[in-house]
Amino acid sequence: MPSTLLFVSGLGFFLYAMKLLEQTLKQTAGYRLQKSISEKTDTPLEAILTGTVSTAVLQSSSLVGLIVLALCAAGMLPLFNAIGVMIGANLGTTFTGWVATFIGFKLHLTESSFYIVGLAGIVHIATKNQKLLHTSTIFIAIGLLLIGLDLMKSSSAGIAEQIDINEFKAHSVFYFLFLGVALSAIIQSSSAVMMITLSALNIQVIELHHAAALVIGADLGTTSTILLGSIKGAGIKRQLASAHLLFNLVTDIIAFVALLPFIDSIVDFFGITDPLYSLVTFHSLFNLVGIILFFPFINKFSKFLQNRFKDSPEEHSHYINKVPTEVPTIAIKALENEVRDLIVQTLKCNLVEVQNQDESRTTTYKHIKAIEGEIFHFTKQLQTHRLSEDELDKIAALKKSVRYAVFSFKSLNDVQHDLKGIYLNKRGSASMLPTNKLLEILHNSIRGLIQILEQGNRNLDLRQHFEDLSVELKLQLVRSQDVLYTSEIDEELNNEEISSLLNLNREIYNTGKYAVVSVEEFLT
Repeated sequence: MPSTLLFVSGLGFFLYAMKLLEQTLKQTAGYRLQKSISEKTDTPLEAILTGTVSTAVLQSSSLVGLIVLALCAAGMLPLFNAIGVMIGANLGTTFTGWVATFIGFKLHLTESSFYIVGLAGIVHIATKNQKLLHTSTIFIAIGLLLIGLDLMKSSSAGIAEQIDINEFKAHSVFYFLFLGVALSAIIQSSSAVMMITLSALNIQVIELHHAAALVIGADLGTTSTILLGSIKGAGIKRQLASAHLLFNLVTDIIAFVALLPFIDSIVDFFGITDPLYSLVTFHSLFNLVGIILFFPFINKFSKFLQNRFKDSPEEHSHYINKVPTEVPTIAIKALENEVRDLIVQTLKCNLVEVQNQDESRTTTYKHIKAIEGEIFHFTKQLQTHRLSEDELDKIAALKKSVRYAVFSFKSLNDVQHDLKGIYLNKRGSASMLPTNKLLEILHNSIRGLIQILEQGNRNLDLRQHFEDLSVELKLQLVRSQDVLYTSEIDEELNNEEISSLLNLNREIYNTGKYAVVSVEEFLT
């Protein structure tokens, strides 16, 4: 097989293994990582250390970044601490180079890697236990990673024979800097660029200072994905993407201008003679220098970004437009907050006195429907990820809660003409007394529901409470409809007005009924 094809195959093994490892760790370690990031980031130093250690252990800066974005968007992590975790992750991701150098280039584990993949594959096929499935998948990914590294290492010698080394040496460090940026942006993996660079350095196709320039460029190129994904995103996405870009840009400029010219002196200072270890040491060192320089200014940096990038006023939702669905536990929490706000908004609108209703209700209705649509698309995207039965049930209940909240608003919206006509003209007449009472019960019920939602009052026997509200509304509806058929009413209302009032009473009842069901679905 041609050496180039073998090298590309090895790179493919490596990239697939890294992706498989990330996806599996997201399922197995995602919750623990969320908890660790939310609890162990009280100070910028703790945030940096958490980001470094988490990325070094999990070997996935993108997973760490995704969880940071979700926590920050959900209001569970301040921006300055989120920035600390992300710049710490930059240092943690350099650990990949150390592992690859030691295991992939210094040890010979090719035979072991086949055993790892084979045995883990048997376990994966044979078991139905979720923990064993995840564990076996991790070992399969590790085995494939080792196979990929070995293919890249073994094929690089053949590639070297086809390349004129002097041609590479003739290029300046600027050439390798921009090559690193381009490769990382295309492959979307700075780790893969590091593997390519280590392979080239191992067979002496390029020199150490050229390899270092490549790695600096790769650090900058890897910001392209986050940056492009944030252009039309929520304010928090643009804040974190800008933080990532600016940190890497400043760090890489310092590394290229101030450290790269002295790389030989730096590795001599540490007593390193092996070029591979020299490269990974330099990679870790310039990221560490960047962290040290940024550390005193993290708070000011975060305030600058908060003032510079804010949410668009055209966005209707407050929570779900900021949170990635790839982290289901946090996404569901954001969905719950969004639904609670929507229910409270509809309840408060339905609480407005009849004489104060105006055209703004139509605008509000469009706004509420827009949020419902955003919630629908968000839940649809959320359900494409692997979710537990409890999570699926929770999402279904929240969707029903939204639907009933909109029904409640629409019920009162549909009879605005009757409210402004018959009710305002004849609210003091005997024919309107039952309707007045029905509206009074409706308003009292809504006030109670709002209090439950806003104060988190779960001490009540909620199911019995909701049942009592429904019964009270139903009884008053029956009374109000009965009154309309008495002889006294004939003198006050004509046939058209009686029909309109019957419809009005029914929709007032529906407004309360749907409001009760909406809150009940949300809380139970």
